[in-house]
Amino acid sequence: RGGTVLYTARCPEFRDDAGVERGRQVCEEIGISGLVVIGGGITAARKYFMPALLRELRAETGTFGGDRFPRMQMKVYDLDDEAQFAQFARGEQRELKVYGSERTVSYDPEKRIGVMISRLGADRAISAGAYAFALNELDKKVG
Repeated sequence: RGGTVLYTARCPEFRDDAGVERGRQVCEEIGISGLVVIGGGITAARKYFMPALLRELRAETGTFGGDRFPRMQMKVYDLDDEAQFAQFARGEQRELKVYGSERTVSYDPEKRIGVMISRLGADRAISAGAYAFALNELDKKVG
């Protein structure tokens, strides 16, 4: 049913449960929790809309009492910028000692969101977004 609404029926991987499960696992393994796809000809207008989009996502908002705080909980990165991509990928890794042992674990406390223009082409990018949406809907039913 979702394939009809989301047009994912064109993807042969969605035709069996194993393909859907594999897609969910891949998204989980590489840390994708969601995609927002802006497709079609608008991607060619990046220089016009991306600065405003990033400015808005990075802006502050406030309360009636005058308190200010970031609009987003996450730090926003422009992944089309090499330096910001490197920072996004590196994160804020810290080594933490495991209590009661000599072991340490890596921990990255930084919540972040990356914004970029897809190089997949609109059809593939929209399919990937629909795929992520469908997997999320399936997780709601399974979990």
